[in-house]
Amino acid sequence: MGQRGDGYRSRLAAISLAIVAGATGSCGGRPTTQSEPPAVRARLLAAYGSSACVVDERDRLWCWGVAPINGGQLETSPTLVTTAPGAVELALFGAAYCVRTDAGAVLCGGANDVGQLGDESPARAELRAVPGLPAAESLVSSSRGFCALSREDELWCWGFTNQRDPTSATMGLRTARYGATRIGAERFERVVGSGAVCVSSAGPAPRRTLCENSRDVDSSVLSLVEMRALPPWPLSYVRNQTVCVSSFGQAACNMVGATSGAFARTLGVSDSARLVHFDLASRPDRPEYCTIDRGELRCSATSATGRIPLLLGSSDDRGLRRVDVAAVSEVAISHDFGCAIESNGAVVCWGSDQLGQLGQRRQRVSQRPLRVSGLSGVRDLSIIGGRTERTLSVLFTNERGLFARQNNAEDELEPETGPRSAPFSNSFVDEIAPAPAPSTPITSGSTVCALFDGGRLRCSPSVGQWTEPFGASSEGTRSFALGWQAFCRLTITGRVECISHPTSSDRPRTVPELANARAIASGHERVCAITDERTVRCVVRRLVDSRGTIDMRVETLEGVDDAEALFVSGRATCVTRSDGSLWCTGDGWLAGRPVDQALSTLTRIDGVRDVRSMGLSAPSFGRPSLGRACALDARGAVYCWGDNTFRECAVAGAPVVERPTRVEGLAPATSVVHGFSQTCAVLRSSEVWCWGLTTASTSGGIGSIYVIPRPMRVTLPPG
Repeated sequence: MGQRGDGYRSRLAAISLAIVAGATGSCGGRPTTQSEPPAVRARLLAAYGSSACVVDERDRLWCWGVAPINGGQLETSPTLVTTAPGAVELALFGAAYCVRTDAGAVLCGGANDVGQLGDESPARAELRAVPGLPAAESLVSSSRGFCALSREDELWCWGFTNQRDPTSATMGLRTARYGATRIGAERFERVVGSGAVCVSSAGPAPRRTLCENSRDVDSSVLSLVEMRALPPWPLSYVRNQTVCVSSFGQAACNMVGATSGAFARTLGVSDSARLVHFDLASRPDRPEYCTIDRGELRCSATSATGRIPLLLGSSDDRGLRRVDVAAVSEVAISHDFGCAIESNGAVVCWGSDQLGQLGQRRQRVSQRPLRVSGLSGVRDLSIIGGRTERTLSVLFTNERGLFARQNNAEDELEPETGPRSAPFSNSFVDEIAPAPAPSTPITSGSTVCALFDGGRLRCSPSVGQWTEPFGASSEGTRSFALGWQAFCRLTITGRVECISHPTSSDRPRTVPELANARAIASGHERVCAITDERTVRCVVRRLVDSRGTIDMRVETLEGVDDAEALFVSGRATCVTRSDGSLWCTGDGWLAGRPVDQALSTLTRIDGVRDVRSMGLSAPSFGRPSLGRACALDARGAVYCWGDNTFRECAVAGAPVVERPTRVEGLAPATSVVHGFSQTCAVLRSSEVWCWGLTTASTSGGIGSIYVIPRPMRVTLPPG
């Protein structure tokens, strides 16, 4: 990674996110023979148009390319869309997605502009059952929606049709939606489809293949036409405009909906091979095709469009050559790219990357399969900084070390409405420390502090230079906390030691009043700890006069003997208790009181329950008595209240949010933290989402203010 020297430090001083990421793999661009484990182990795969999606071993749905998010959002790396518990089949249509579960339920999500969800509901991310659909055995996409074969061998479809418009003088067409509807009265033994749907008839009579009739403009639902030119072989392949039937190493193919003109040829494959690609339209005299046979992907020729990858070695006796992909379990090939799942759950893609189809922004065609991987394993997040620039700085670790990723100064932002594109879409990466990567990095201005192997606490005031602020005793650190005029660490023996600042030359001072601590937090003029008895004790250090006289005393939060977590910022101290309730003392705004009314005793905060973690910020400049808090409940919902001047609580039209209010548009989270006027959360998917203020600096100081009014995903590099 390139070194940026002072440029890195100046940007890091603005807003710093400290992120610990696990081994994230690569973002592509390296041969698939690399042995690093994939960040997302896929088991289901689908491709449609310029998008690809997988369901991983933890039942999470990930998509990239023109992903089915917000009606079709460009994502150049895998993005978590939703969860799909029990999914055994996945299908895509436009910006919508459906899964079939092992219980036979079909659930859909995404866009619903043409009835893809089977009802009149608005677009949504979560999966919901298609109304009126019986238990299904198979799920496919058609050219105008989705279809499923029921356990009673009935074909059911939903989506839209193009019908003649009787009110049009030119007899034009109009789009008509329809919900889950049985197609015909016949029963079928198999349905196959991706961008088109075909079925095989059931019963003792000679097998027939029927496909959707795209020319029918009189039916209110999808209609079928018999493919009379195809032999009575089992249905084997349907994608877009091509349908194939095959038997004993032979295949006959035709254009979907055509009633004559079948193109039949003998395919040089073994009886155990499965046809996964056949393109009849490009070269009818020599169609390109691919098969999977015992985990090996083989193709007839490399496609000029890039959808067939680079082939290795010479042709075998069947005229096929091997693709450099290891032990393939599933393949999906679209019009200009393809993807495959390898036996270890890794996903590789090849072809065009103009719209991020390969999971990386390369803007070219790659004939070599590239590993697709995404950010995973985020555990901790912290923000400290001010509003001196509009840049954001993100610290993250992977198997190669600790890095900082920062916005390019040319990122475009709209005043009061936020950036035109996601933060970090233009950015660069600096290496701060090589592997083995440290954990729990925290920043103070331009200084980075982190825990290394053996509990060694180190700080970096400049690139490549690390110091040990607690000297030889820096080893054995369990955790550390950074507040105003207090940088403290908790040792593995329960001792609390403090200095004034990470770069201070002070001699560490043990705080005997906080002996036997389990956790610590530091804020304005105070250091607090949860003791072994689960009580909360604070050492308060206040300046009492202009001569520099310091008053020090020990305070104990009365009535607390079941503390779970501790949060300190400004003059506020909050504690979560064993029943999940949140209690605070200090600043009155925490309980919705006027800014001049302090909480003199510990007070329960209503409006949020089952609190698992919390972020607490000090009052902003110009708002001396108003800070901000966000709490995370057991379901992963985030609630914020307090100062909302720059949409730090993601609430429109309210400079102050008096009660805990849920942040809308945010998937379940695992932690939430604050910066000066920013709020960020780590989702269960390991993504980082932020909202609030960022600014553009000018030669005269602080320049234009830019607001991210609602949660926006921060795009981080996987490696």
